[in-house]
Amino acid sequence: MHQRFGIQLFNGLLPRASVISVLIFLCCLGIGMASARELMKIHTKFSREVVYRHPQSSWGRELRLAQLVFPDRGEGLREPWGLEEIRWYVSTFFKGLGNVERWEVVRVIHDECLLYGLAPQLVLSLIAAESEGTPYVVSPKGAIGLMQLHPTTAQSVAAEVKIPWRGEDSLYHPVINVRLGIRYLFNMIQRYQNLPLALSAYYMGPTKLDRVLMRDEELPWHYVDRVLDLYRTL
Repeated sequence: MHQRFGIQLFNGLLPRASVISVLIFLCCLGIGMASARELMKIHTKFSREVVYRHPQSSWGRELRLAQLVFPDRGEGLREPWGLEEIRWYVSTFFKGLGNVERWEVVRVIHDECLLYGLAPQLVLSLIAAESEGTPYVVSPKGAIGLMQLHPTTAQSVAAEVKIPWRGEDSLYHPVINVRLGIRYLFNMIQRYQNLPLALSAYYMGPTKLDRVLMRDEELPWHYVDRVLDLYRTL
């Protein structure tokens, strides 16, 4: 009697146990898939931040893009400038900065270029073309400061790199302006993988550039050539 009762009890529990096992398995599978999705998001986020460095250079992707622009220089491209070279250029050509601001700008250009794998020569050329080193200049279209950033663009980049945003006044601070400008330039290089296109996007914005490319219209070569002509001399 007891044996028969035990068999019936076992047979009754078996389907229920199977259901519980399946539910546990499905829960674990769901948790695993959710975790995998989160890991993929993290991987994607950080993979976008990775600076792809050239094995013989501290430049990153920008080096390879520069080699396409200057094929005659090839692997002989000069190495990125250090603090002393940047300080010389800023002191010589950027007349709108005070002594303290000048050193702060030198330091931030050096550090941010190293972070993103960009050549300081490129950033200096862009600043020279945009503002001639004058931190308080405002363009007719409302671009502000050393790297001539529009407030809406700068606010978006500030949120991306977690720099406190205090409206347009932030762009009059040379260090903040340069940090945001270098990050924005890096974003455009990452997006287009082409130096003239990245500079065009910096100049007119990626949305407008995409329309230009779609319509097969002319790029703003006057701006691109100005930056690259400066770049070639450094």
